[in-house]
Amino acid sequence: MIKKYLLKLFLVCSFVTLLVGKASAQYAKSGTNNDPILIHSVYWLTFGQVNVGYDGSGNPPNGSTLISAPGDYVTGSNGNITAGTYKWKFSPQVTITAVIDSITLTVPTGTPNMPPYSPGQFLGDALGILYNGSSPSQTNKGVPNSGISTPFGGTASFNCAITVSLIVNGVPTNVTYPGMVIADAESIHGPEQGLPQEFFSARTPVSVPFQLISKIYSGFSGQNGQPAPTQADQDAYTLELSNNSHQFKVFVSQGYGDYGSAAVLYAHNATSLRNVQMQGRGITAIALGLVLPFDEGDDPLGYGSPGNYIDQFTNSNVLNIQTPGNSTVDVPLQSQATTPLIPEATVYMGATALNPNTNTQKPTVDPDGERVGNTNADIDDNTGNNDENSITTKPTIKVNQSGDVTVTINSVTNTKGVAANMYAWLDFNGDGFFTQNEIQTATVAAGVTGQPVTFTFPNVSFSSVIKQGALYSRFRITTDALTNNLG
Repeated sequence: MIKKYLLKLFLVCSFVTLLVGKASAQYAKSGTNNDPILIHSVYWLTFGQVNVGYDGSGNPPNGSTLISAPGDYVTGSNGNITAGTYKWKFSPQVTITAVIDSITLTVPTGTPNMPPYSPGQFLGDALGILYNGSSPSQTNKGVPNSGISTPFGGTASFNCAITVSLIVNGVPTNVTYPGMVIADAESIHGPEQGLPQEFFSARTPVSVPFQLISKIYSGFSGQNGQPAPTQADQDAYTLELSNNSHQFKVFVSQGYGDYGSAAVLYAHNATSLRNVQMQGRGITAIALGLVLPFDEGDDPLGYGSPGNYIDQFTNSNVLNIQTPGNSTVDVPLQSQATTPLIPEATVYMGATALNPNTNTQKPTVDPDGERVGNTNADIDDNTGNNDENSITTKPTIKVNQSGDVTVTINSVTNTKGVAANMYAWLDFNGDGFFTQNEIQTATVAAGVTGQPVTFTFPNVSFSSVIKQGALYSRFRITTDALTNNLG
């Protein structure tokens, strides 16, 4: 009898490979057609309930991956994000840490606070529209609690630094990530006589200037007799750049505002943002996050999540506005082109394709965001790029097979300066696990491009355990060495 199987190729495109468990929903959930990579790469900091015992596996209580916060932190709409250290458990092997300091709050009356905010609480919040639907809706909200808001009618300023730690060969290791992002999470109101002008701003300490990676102008209207927007209203959504574009400010220069605008700005190589400021007529809010791209598998979820960290992104600064010295330039934000973020796999399996943004051949490996698997093991291929494409001839495998099983990966590339390790598993006994007795390994030399690699599974290793039914596989490549040989 012929063995039925789903022989799936899993692409690994980075220097770090690990089982990340179940990724939590702090990635944006959907988005506009022109930034699918951004949707699965930007991981937003969220300020929900603190779940001290959560280890990063499974679904966290109340959807919050926050595992520690300062003692005076309070979540909720009347809460308070305070100075100190916050930790999120992305998975059992990945911890994200943010340090918020130098908080200054002002408020016309009462005690100032800086509460969390969920984009979409106000219908015109375009960050929710940009990442979770095509029109304003109370059910189409962005990532919950991803906003940091001002006191009502007040101002807030602070600094924020983010680190990412991965468990590499059993040791927590801080890794370099591409950069930080900041966005307006609550619709910005226009100027009114006698009232403060709403805005948000920040400064990056690194040499690379801010770049605009996503934007939206939905033209939303209908709040409390708000007039329909005009072209002038769209142009009034303003990006102010200064200090050689290392500092920005976003505001509405004229008109009513609140027309469903949002901008996401990116600071390449930045691990901190300084002097983050915002001012609300009522409240305004910003969202902070980082580019945290993982390529993951699409075998059924029971096989675990072999998250593989993409350690390099390329980007082009298309926001090429000269702001020499201390000069300031104001530009209509919606007329500015966005900067594409392109994952740059350096150790990978699979073919390359022409990237229209760079007009060069690039690996098709793309980030996947949240871990999702399915019975057909094809959900990764059907989302973003079809980046699992290196087995063109699948082997015939029979329950009563007398010979060995060979599988050839047609194209393997290692552009790093050290050799890479390849691992292949076939779950012959169908128990839902990739184990040490189901593995074969190979070494890929440094500097190899497009090389085929063949794995041979000896008949003696599977003939007594093979079962009829779907057969799942996993293939990985990394410049690390797996310590337990488990898939």
